[in-house]
Amino acid sequence: MKKKIITDLNKTLIEINLLNDEKIINQINLIIKKITKSLKKNGKIILCGNGGSAAHAQHFSAEYVSKFEKIRKPLSAISLTTDTSIITSVSNDFNYKYIFSKQIEALGRKEDILLCYSTSGNSQNIIEAAKSAKKKRYFCSVSHRN
Repeated sequence: MKKKIITDLNKTLIEINLLNDEKIINQINLIIKKITKSLKKNGKIILCGNGGSAAHAQHFSAEYVSKFEKIRKPLSAISLTTDTSIITSVSNDFNYKYIFSKQIEALGRKEDILLCYSTSGNSQNIIEAAKSAKKKRYFCSVSHRN
């Protein structure tokens, strides 16, 4: 157990050190600028993910709509992971890989931003979501660990 804890802490330290990487800082800055531009144009932030990443999507959506660090005007954001009727309908009638892309087709506009969370970066429903965002001509960012 001690070995696993040390291994996990070392991984975390490596990830923290990535914040000193100029390329990563520039990517984060680009995403911040895209989100700001989208919101100024009355766009919305659309979020999705699976498992723990779905929890991240829901949490960040709540922070945008409710508050983050200070009370302010709500920001337009929605997590595509919360409507079980849509998720089960699309899964049953089409395929699980389309649970997010169908929602993007229905709800997305070119002013919007799609933020995808994925541990592997290989989830078919995340890939389909990104394809849908591209068809809708809006910015998509995929955050993954691998």
